Amino acid sequence: MALLPGSPAIDAGDDAVCAAAPVNSIDQRGFARPGVGHAHCSIGAFEFYFPPPPPPPQPPDTDRDGIIDDLDNCPNDFNPDQADKDGDGVGDVCDNCPDDFNPFQADVCGAGKDSAAATSSALTLKRVRLKTVPSGSISLTGTLDTTQYGGLDGFVKALRTRLPADARTASVTFRQGNVFAVNVSGAGLAAPGQSMLFPACVSVVGCLGTNAESISFWRKGATNLFRVDLRAQGKTLPPPLSSAAASITLSLGGTDDVDQANCRAFGRGKSATCR
Repeated sequence: MALLPGSPAIDAGDDAVCAAAPVNSIDQRGFARPGVGHAHCSIGAFEFYFPPPPPPPQPPDTDRDGIIDDLDNCPNDFNPDQADKDGDGVGDVCDNCPDDFNPFQADVCGAGKDSAAATSSALTLKRVRLKTVPSGSISLTGTLDTTQYGGLDGFVKALRTRLPADARTASVTFRQGNVFAVNVSGAGLAAPGQSMLFPACVSVVGCLGTNAESISFWRKGATNLFRVDLRAQGKTLPPPLSSAAASITLSLGGTDDVDQANCRAFGRGKSATCR
């Protein structure tokens, strides 16, 4: 029960008790204690306020479905049941492919998660140039088209989000928190080639790998194209490159096929170019 003006319990509490756990200077209504204008806390579950303070602000619920925006799988669409039959974290009422697992809303609608549409490449890696540097490192540049992946928003969200390992994700490394990888294979390298692993990347323009590799994604104007620039120490391709084709793969989200971009490079000497 709230205290009334003149109550002997006002300002008579033990300030040390009020400040310590489990009270933590908050009464059972969520109001601060001591109350505004009071030097000491009051006795009882409710701190004295007169007039009572306004209730604390509530988290936003844009669609007014009773689920706050931060927890709502469709914050702009009324869906109190939070139905999500494909289990991708996007509610059915706002999912562009409600029958297909596509947490970043890439356009992969098809017969199911393992359908041809869902397992086709949603990222396109092209115009890649792979070079070996005498200092013992790999230099790789190229262009990444993210249009089918949801463009800027979908790509950036993917780089920043660690997803639980999919059942098809055989790589234990990805289950340990890495979000994307670059692999160079072929060109005389023993299988599986050279792999570079990267945890979630918030900045996008500068991502560090697990072994001091670095990769940057620079957006080309107001487009869905990104320039990729990777440097990796100690991941050498013995020059000259073999006449065998080299394959460069950027895999986002583990080994999920929908997130892969592939480029096959042909050439001799110290560099190979994908077109």
